[in-house]
Amino acid sequence: MKCFIKIEFWFSAEFDYDPSKDPSIPGDRGLSFHTGDILYVTNAADDSWWQAKRITDGHEEEELGIIPSKSRVEKKERARQKRVNFNQGSNSRVSD
Repeated sequence: MKCFIKIEFWFSAEFDYDPSKDPSIPGDRGLSFHTGDILYVTNAADDSWWQAKRITDGHEEEELGIIPSKSRVEKKERARQKRVNFNQGSNSRVSD
């Protein structure tokens, strides 16, 4: 018998997210948010995608959607940093 623990929590977004610009999001149920928005995560069981609602003026919005998990965001940021560092290194010139 498997036992599942339901994890729910609130947090304040530290970046903007537009699911229409994320080609890796599964399906079409992405939830957009902006820096400072309060999000209520109703299901964080998946390592990559969480189910959440946006909270406005102390009230939950009816729209329920998926957002990238913290680990997914951190992984994408590390990959972006590697690309930036690689591109900067390839643009440097060696002096004679």
